[in-house]
Amino acid sequence: MFTEMLTSLRNNRLPAPLSIRGRLQIALIKKQAILNLPQTFRVADPKINPRADHMVWAAVLLEDQDLFDITISILLTEAHFHSAQAQTNGAENRSVIKKNLEELVAIPADTQLKETINKSIEKISAFNILP
Repeated sequence: MFTEMLTSLRNNRLPAPLSIRGRLQIALIKKQAILNLPQTFRVADPKINPRADHMVWAAVLLEDQDLFDITISILLTEAHFHSAQAQTNGAENRSVIKKNLEELVAIPADTQLKETINKSIEKISAFNILP
């Protein structure tokens, strides 16, 4: 679902916000439907079951606090579901989020774009991943 966003970032460009917002809204609807299904019926196809990490990245690029909070919740829900542990703590949650945001910053090669993304992260999150 977010191929255009990833391609833009790999080409050292910020993707068009309107395109990202529209895709993210559709992804949230699809993800909600998928999460309501029993695990055995969930498919891995990202066109049907959008990747939570990509959804978080879209929210960061949009600098939308509400969408960021929602997508982080989805990311953590999926991470915990796949975890061997029944419960997780705040440190583990921060680790999952930090790793996800570091992956976003690592996509573009351009240092100026990396800095722009880091500023977006700082605006909407309490997780400072700057070195």
